[in-house]
Amino acid sequence: KRILAKTKSTTARRNTVWALTRIDNPQARSITRLGLADGDPTVQQASAHAAGLRRDTATVAQLMGLLKSKSQHLRREAATALGCIGDQRAAPALLAAAQKGNGRVLEHSLIYALIEIGDAKGTAVGLQSKNPHTQRAALIALDQMPGAFLTAMQLLPRLASDEEVLRKTALWLFERHPEMANEMAGFLKKQLARAAALSNEERTELERQLAGFAHDPAVQQVMTDALATEARATRWLVFDAIAGASVKKIPAAWGKAVEAELAGRDEAVTRAALNAAHTLGRAAKSKAFNAALLKLAIDSKRSAELRLGAIAAITELSAPLDAGVFSFLQMQVAPGQPAMRRAAAASQFARAKLSGAQQLALINNMPAVGPLELTRLLRAITAKDEATGRALIAALAQAEGLGGLSESGLRSALAPFPAAVQEAGKPLLKKLAIDVEAQTHRLAELESGIKGGDIGRGHLIFNGKAVCITCHKMGYRGGKMGPDLSRIGKIRTERDLLEAIAYPSASFVRGYEPMLVKTKSGEQLAGVILNEAANHLELAVGPALERKLPRADIAELKPSPISLMPAGLDRVLSKQELADLIAFLKSLR
Repeated sequence: KRILAKTKSTTARRNTVWALTRIDNPQARSITRLGLADGDPTVQQASAHAAGLRRDTATVAQLMGLLKSKSQHLRREAATALGCIGDQRAAPALLAAAQKGNGRVLEHSLIYALIEIGDAKGTAVGLQSKNPHTQRAALIALDQMPGAFLTAMQLLPRLASDEEVLRKTALWLFERHPEMANEMAGFLKKQLARAAALSNEERTELERQLAGFAHDPAVQQVMTDALATEARATRWLVFDAIAGASVKKIPAAWGKAVEAELAGRDEAVTRAALNAAHTLGRAAKSKAFNAALLKLAIDSKRSAELRLGAIAAITELSAPLDAGVFSFLQMQVAPGQPAMRRAAAASQFARAKLSGAQQLALINNMPAVGPLELTRLLRAITAKDEATGRALIAALAQAEGLGGLSESGLRSALAPFPAAVQEAGKPLLKKLAIDVEAQTHRLAELESGIKGGDIGRGHLIFNGKAVCITCHKMGYRGGKMGPDLSRIGKIRTERDLLEAIAYPSASFVRGYEPMLVKTKSGEQLAGVILNEAANHLELAVGPALERKLPRADIAELKPSPISLMPAGLDRVLSKQELADLIAFLKSLR
């Protein structure tokens, strides 16, 4: 008691509390309570832990006061202790402590304390709060509290709330209660009826809600009825929702609606139906849309972007590749095409099974393509004969994008060919071999020549020749495969940027590490994980190309040592172009 009252050593006071915690008698508990008023939050935290451990009801008022502390650690311990004690007086204070900046750990402690206390009536008062985070805490606690229950009528108004936290909470709780599906379906039907009048934010929210419940028969029927209407906005929204759903079996009416729209002439709605066909075909492992997609892919009257999307949506490309599709893709990888289009076409070649003649024709394209396309085109070469191998070596020796290949990648590509071809490829492998000293020298050389870059010209290179925009976001535009570069100039030096451009596999930005995925069907994919859910992964496997992979279908998932960004861009660009690009990147702050 003297130590707690008089010593200046925080460590001594805290250790005293821990020692008293191990003594189970009234006198020890009485002295331990003094720590709750200590000036150091770590001593208070130790005392709060002791109060919870000993279920000390005499500390409830002090613990409720500690829920207002500036220390999140102390608030969490106070909430945990109040839950252990189980006194119903604490429910209002726990609800009031639910605030925006709490973080998931503190939020969990507050909600779990409410569940442990078990005061359903007192907790339900939180539903009337103007604070959305208090409402969220009350909703989740009531849902999981023994003897308490939630009703659909308590959740439905919050699905249309102005507060995102409430909309997400209500949607999550509905997903936990399939018995509420009919009420959910009724709400969604009313929302769909006013699709044309929805704001962009409301439309996105409704799309997410439909996608989340698309597996439910009642909601499927609502979506089916909506697809049967002539209202453009309604059909467009439902197709977008289907594209975001995960449905193992395709409802017959959905299949007919998607197939009919693929032949439609409203490009925006057709694009939405195309995305729906892409999702449904893969989720259900179905070839149902392949014929309609092929017809769209070879229709020269359609836009190139729509045709590329149709090819990407075909679940299994014909072997050999349809002649019309091959010819179209070959035109799209040509140097004069927009960067996004070249990259998308190359990604489709990478998954195709080409005939020998098609492979030779594609090899003839290789000298002119850039590093981003070359990496993908190389995967399409599966022949093993010497003639094809020598043609490949000759084309790569002239290829502008050769520097984008890795030594290991080229070695793997040449492995199936006869020994004579592998011997002929050794000079190329030597050229691509990693030499740390040479890399350092190269970076120093590049750094000395990047002065005097022009930001305006660099912007054009970023969007054009360097194809950075295909994988990197800048502002509201760009891809998702690489880090957001909107403020890259503020956090990276010129040398950092040069290394990322010349040697992208030297290091990876956290959250954008390349991954190798092997499915149980034998398919191998390389990409960046965009999102992880309990049942699936969302993987960016190419520019504007994403795959949703059920975890049950994944046989192996491991990091890749090779960046998805091709190396050698520094050799594709002239010294002035590289200086302009660096100047532009440094201007992004």
